Amino acid sequence: MTTAHQLFVDLFRDHPRLLFALLGERFGVPVPADAHATAEDGDLTDAKAVERRTDLVPLLRDAAGKPRLATVLEVQRKIDREKPWKWPAETAAARERHRCDACLAVVTHSRAVARWAAQPIRVGPGWPPLVPFVLGPDEVARVETAEEAARDPALAMLSVLVHGRKKKDLPMVLAAMEGTARGAPAQADEYHRGIKAALPKALRAALEEYMATFGQGIHDEFIDRYVEKGKDLGRAEGKAEGKAEGKTEGKAEGKAEGKAEAVLAVLRRRSVKLSAAAAAKIRECRDLATLDTWFDRAFVVSSSKELFAGGVQ
Repeated sequence: MTTAHQLFVDLFRDHPRLLFALLGERFGVPVPADAHATAEDGDLTDAKAVERRTDLVPLLRDAAGKPRLATVLEVQRKIDREKPWKWPAETAAARERHRCDACLAVVTHSRAVARWAAQPIRVGPGWPPLVPFVLGPDEVARVETAEEAARDPALAMLSVLVHGRKKKDLPMVLAAMEGTARGAPAQADEYHRGIKAALPKALRAALEEYMATFGQGIHDEFIDRYVEKGKDLGRAEGKAEGKAEGKTEGKAEGKAEGKAEAVLAVLRRRSVKLSAAAAAKIRECRDLATLDTWFDRAFVVSSSKELFAGGVQ
């Protein structure tokens, strides 16, 4: 079992409610408000039968603790033609073991695997097909901001496991690390170790370069420094002119200046060459959304052309 595979399993073992929330949201699986979720070992072996083991069996229990839905959870990182022969038996074994309804959920980072796993599994005459609930890149939302990650750290971790594939995903990874530190400070180190371990080589290298060069606080360190200058300018202008708009404009000007300087600082530290025209374009920009986009790209691009066009892969 690979590290990335085990990270998926551990995430749902620690947060089984997340799985049922996703099944309810994406597939309409009923999840009563008073129900609670637990995670059971994936060993479904019967003493009289052949060994059967799945990754995990999250259970949805009613208010009295009685199992109402057993979910056979399978993490699939590649296509395995043997699995459809085994999954119906594992789902039936979970139903027998826990004496409740059972279903099959497959989690994957790959769209190709998701398409394969979503195919109904024919059992035979007199049996309806088994239709897996597949949670892949199209079903698991990307958690793009630290605020979102802080609200649901487990979902942020799942987002990185499913979507964190290329260097351009570094801003999402950074948002997840910052958000999990805010939303689950006691588990932050565990989340961060898991995130780093799950990343592909190129994305992990980009993260390590960021951490080695800037650490965690670059956004606040750079931007706040120049925002304070903007506030000072705004107060001076507002006082001199007696106009509230002077203060507001000064703050906005300072914030844009700060973000522009942050973009340039990141590019310098990464030794990305800029022409005088490109540097001027960054410094003269006053659109905060554009500067935010350039700032995120600055950690992964290798030229000003990629910075302005967003062509990095």
